[in-house]
Amino acid sequence: MTPLLTTKGLSRNFGGLRAVDGVDFALMPGEIRATFVSLLSGRIRPSSGAVVFDGVDITAMPAYQRVRLGVAYTFQITSVFANLTVFDNVALPVQRTLTDGRTK
Repeated sequence: MTPLLTTKGLSRNFGGLRAVDGVDFALMPGEIRATFVSLLSGRIRPSSGAVVFDGVDITAMPAYQRVRLGVAYTFQITSVFANLTVFDNVALPVQRTLTDGRTK
């Protein structure tokens, strides 16, 4: 079966930051990308198989612990609150991180 979507050596730099580095990926027809990413990040548990990160099996590791390794599922929300200043729009998510009891 031929992949519906493939990447070969896909990379993206933002100035000096290499956000994506040489990714080879194949998505077969019927596969769901969002589900795959949710499996990697620990948002959902796999029915079978393993997720290995830097040589360590993290399949049973909860999502909050994977975040500490740098494996996270984030929502890219680009909307802003029109009634807030630029500073307040940027400070809002930072404040939540600083006051969330689970984050230290």
